[in-house]
Amino acid sequence: GTFDANDFDANGATVTFTDAGTLKLGGNGGGTPDLGTLNDDLGGNLTKGTVIYDNQAAGQAIYDAGATGYFDLEIDNDGQIATCGTALPVFGELQVKTGNLTLNTIGLGVTHLTLGGNFVLTSGTFVPGNADHTVAGNWTETAGTTFEATAGKFTFTADGKTITTDADGGNKFFNLFINPGGGNTVNAGSNLDIDGELEVTTGTLAMAGQNANVAGITDIDGILTLGTGTFTADGEFDASAGAVTFTALEAGTLILKGTVTSLGNFTSNSAGTVTYNGGSSQNLPGTPTYNNLTINNTSNVILTGSPQVDGTLDFTNGIITTNSESLTIGSSGLVANVADEKYIDGFCTKICANTNPFTFPVGDEDGLANKKYRPITLTPSGSGGTTAFTANYKSSTATNHTSITGAGLNHISGGYVPGGGAPNTGTGFYWDIQSDAGGKNAKLSIAWTSEDTYGTDGNSLSTDISPLTFAGYDGANWSAISSTPSGLFSAGSLTTDGDVSNFGSRFFTLGSSDATLYLPIDLVSFTGECINNQTNIEFVVASQVNNEYFTIKRSEDLTEWQEVGNINGGGTTNEEITYNWTDDNPKSGISYYKLFQTDIDGASKSFEPIAVNCENTMLGYNVYPNPTNKMLSLDLYLENYQGDNVYIVLKDLKGLVVRKYPLDLNRGFNHFEYDLSDIPNGVYLINYEGTTEYIPQKRIVKL
Repeated sequence: GTFDANDFDANGATVTFTDAGTLKLGGNGGGTPDLGTLNDDLGGNLTKGTVIYDNQAAGQAIYDAGATGYFDLEIDNDGQIATCGTALPVFGELQVKTGNLTLNTIGLGVTHLTLGGNFVLTSGTFVPGNADHTVAGNWTETAGTTFEATAGKFTFTADGKTITTDADGGNKFFNLFINPGGGNTVNAGSNLDIDGELEVTTGTLAMAGQNANVAGITDIDGILTLGTGTFTADGEFDASAGAVTFTALEAGTLILKGTVTSLGNFTSNSAGTVTYNGGSSQNLPGTPTYNNLTINNTSNVILTGSPQVDGTLDFTNGIITTNSESLTIGSSGLVANVADEKYIDGFCTKICANTNPFTFPVGDEDGLANKKYRPITLTPSGSGGTTAFTANYKSSTATNHTSITGAGLNHISGGYVPGGGAPNTGTGFYWDIQSDAGGKNAKLSIAWTSEDTYGTDGNSLSTDISPLTFAGYDGANWSAISSTPSGLFSAGSLTTDGDVSNFGSRFFTLGSSDATLYLPIDLVSFTGECINNQTNIEFVVASQVNNEYFTIKRSEDLTEWQEVGNINGGGTTNEEITYNWTDDNPKSGISYYKLFQTDIDGASKSFEPIAVNCENTMLGYNVYPNPTNKMLSLDLYLENYQGDNVYIVLKDLKGLVVRKYPLDLNRGFNHFEYDLSDIPNGVYLINYEGTTEYIPQKRIVKL
């Protein structure tokens, strides 16, 4: 039956449930009813009976039932607050139908909930506080609000139970621990939103088709199984003592945004995806076999093991750095969205079970800190057996173009040591290609849509691409590999005529069988800085072939270019040379400078532009007429007054002072005229002394 009490006082007495009865407590003026000792007719912990707190007018404090606790407990107090002390043992079910259940309040300490059955929230609010709670039943929120804690944890301890929250509506766990007895399963019946730590101590957390977002540490000592949803780990992810499993044929996603220590005993399927999505460098640990692997990192992902991808390796953003490890693409694996700044820097292995071509997604950073994608395609021969090929592309700040005789080559891209010998891995660009003992040979091929992709812009023959060839290192010297080029230097391809078998020697590059067809000059660096309203340009060239001169052009918008400088080239040399040039009259603000190289046959190439910011307080400066045979006029538009004791100084090219005049340089427009009829004809430099700001030097010619 049901006993409905307004005010209830059983101090020193006993309340016994002999069956599934109900005790309703609606009074005590907002105080605490005294239930004395709660028990049932079986002794021990309660196994029957329901207590309902339903004061409709004022808040209630839940009676501390001591070690006996409650069996079923309901909160139905229509907007009022029910609070409790330091412990709340409920051996059956806890329901919040209306009102507010608060497990800790100021002055009453922290309340620990020990729930042996289900939690049901159908309306009202639940405030769990910052204590540690255990739940052995299902967790079901159909409506209402569960307020997020800022500490403490919920530990789920029973098998086959389901956690269903209203996470999308704002309800969250702070720390969630999964620790079912006997190593059993806890299921996510809804999305999970966890602002603290998720720990699967034993057993399994099965996400099925649900999403999860964990802001803190994800520590998997048991098993995490993923279905079709997306599991996002914003913090550290460590499954070194556990396992991560993608359930069969379900296209789930595991997004890893923080430090990844281990994926543990990792099991993928043919549909799941793991995404490395960090805002800084991340390690990719261990040797897991992924189905789909997505790299979406703003920096790079570093291998600390040798993983395999059997599905699609997708480069959304970032670079995979393998160091001494290798990333393996399975026999049916694919690669997508590779480009400059999105590739494998290091060793990539491909398992080839057929004769389908495979393009290795490799690249490297050149001497100008440009992250370049430089793929090479291998087409295996034969139909039997399986061979694993491994490729790595290496560029350098120096490419050696020394002539080679007796090997079918006159020039190569790199790796050549004068006089023969082993390739110098500190120079040039080359591919390091290896194969296992599977027995397959393969054709090599590359294709380009820009003449600077593989350095084909260094040619002196503008149309004849036929001398271009692959070159291989045979253990002692470089030699040509019979190859067929097609297209143009600006867009074309190159393929070996037959299968290459000597992968034991490993190194391959590009070469030319014609002494007049060479690959480009080696630009080590091209930099600029603004000092005293002048732009100082410096560039370093490691080697040159038939180089006649350099041209420097300037632009304000990267569209229209104006030639501003010209420097003689070094012809043909392997010597590293540093060149310097100064723009005496730069534009105020940001200007772009671009380097062009022209060879003795007139062929020209250009390099990536640089930006230099040169803020100038001079709004205008004109010297005219120039040349002059008598009078010279100067117009200066200045933003600031240049101070007292300012002089204009005319010097010859030896630095001797020819004339020196005092002048006032005021803010705004300044105009001066000088009679030069009595100085000898020649070239002179106009300088200024005593100015508060730098005014560029001008060169004039007196006729």
